[in-house]
Amino acid sequence: MSQRNPIADTVFQGREMLKHCPGDHPERISHLHNLSIALKTRFEQDGRTEDLEEAVSLAEEAEGLAIAIDHPYLLWFHHCVTLSDPSVPIADKLSAYPNASAEERFEVALALANLARIHYSSLVLRAYRLAMMLVERVLNVRFTNESQHRFLSRPDVRQLPSHAASWAIQHGALDTAIEIPEQGRGQIWAKIRDYTYPLNELPAISEELTDVFREVCVQLMLLSISPSNLYDVVEETSRIEYRRLKWEQWADTLKKIRQLDGFQDFLRIKPFSTLQTAASGGPIIFINVDSHRSDAIILRSEGAPSLVPLSPHLPQTLSRIVETLEGVAEQSRIWWCPTGGLLSLPIHSAGPYNEGERNLIDIFVSSYTPTLSALINARARSHDLSPKGVELLAFGQSNTLPQVKLEFEQLRNMFADAATLLDGHESNADVLLAGASTTPWLHFACHGFLNVENPLQSYFTLHSGSLSVEKILAGATASHGELAFLAACHSGTGESELAPDEMISLAAVM
Repeated sequence: MSQRNPIADTVFQGREMLKHCPGDHPERISHLHNLSIALKTRFEQDGRTEDLEEAVSLAEEAEGLAIAIDHPYLLWFHHCVTLSDPSVPIADKLSAYPNASAEERFEVALALANLARIHYSSLVLRAYRLAMMLVERVLNVRFTNESQHRFLSRPDVRQLPSHAASWAIQHGALDTAIEIPEQGRGQIWAKIRDYTYPLNELPAISEELTDVFREVCVQLMLLSISPSNLYDVVEETSRIEYRRLKWEQWADTLKKIRQLDGFQDFLRIKPFSTLQTAASGGPIIFINVDSHRSDAIILRSEGAPSLVPLSPHLPQTLSRIVETLEGVAEQSRIWWCPTGGLLSLPIHSAGPYNEGERNLIDIFVSSYTPTLSALINARARSHDLSPKGVELLAFGQSNTLPQVKLEFEQLRNMFADAATLLDGHESNADVLLAGASTTPWLHFACHGFLNVENPLQSYFTLHSGSLSVEKILAGATASHGELAFLAACHSGTGESELAPDEMISLAAVM
């Protein structure tokens, strides 16, 4: 007895389903799509050109029906992945559906990426990049940081960068595996960084563009923190339209800035060649944890990145990482760039902890960075030191934390007149915000409170009132801050379970 062919059965069943779905049947698009996939799969196995021709015809019929009923899904992704000319840019396919929202386009792009991965299509990375670009579009039309955080907490959204990186790693494209997560991680903070980016050189070229850009950035920042900031500006019914217009003004001004000499790459996603410069201060270990595979990529300032596949046994993995770092002097600084759930783990303290064996902390000095771009930007700011040297603003609460008096005495001995020390009643939120915008170094020794339900309302306790994440963001300016030392409970924690790469905390906002 001959064995049954599952593909042939699928094709047969697909034809039967279509017989019972006339042209106006709501399920016809789905059945056309499924039969097209089955025929394409059989073509790949048997090479029968008539199967490919029928698959193309069915896909085109499905697309035509989808356009006719303004269906946002299954519009084009099967045609893109398995049938169409790969020379046609994926984004151009989307332009045929102007009525689809940014979120609907994202859903389609994500479906395209998932299907392309199943079929091992050459379109996988392009689809992932498109999906992450559309994540940014979705964030731009969402009203507040809280709304954006909810979207980024969706499992399929938060896993998108790690999925893309794992595919790139699987195919040997380690530079791409470094680039892609930079586009898809820390998006809320990246947007805040864009709104407060220093414009040191722009005024000399175009003072008008500088003023317009600063103004619209302030307005978008206030609106993203809380819609109540604009209660007196526009009526409630028009706030969404107001934000859309402001974002379009921001995008249009950004386009004009990029047309100026020397500003072509202003606020653009950094390519690998730029990201690699982040390793100038020591090797960076980027860790990607994904359901498909998990790896560490070691990035040096020169040469190709090195790959260390992760194993379930941490000591073995760390041993391989240390071996790959051969040639780096002991007690040199190395940088960790973890992702996902690893963000909350003290990787630097890992080791066998057996007598006679060394732990990681005995070999290297570890530091952390949330993204490579964050490290590059921080170093760029450090080059613009105050000619007067380091200045320090310290705030403490010795009335409830007695050791603060000793701590402040030590700071006074170290910094002398360069330190401004505020204890308890001597400060309030306005004083601290004003000082934070002009002082490169901050030192907080006080109580902190974590609001799990709304991280924007986490706060430092002051003698009178509090200083919340929301207040800090509302008062944010393009400062030259370099160091924030936080001796405050809960300052480094946040609601990280749902979207660890987008964690909002007191430490992050500083």
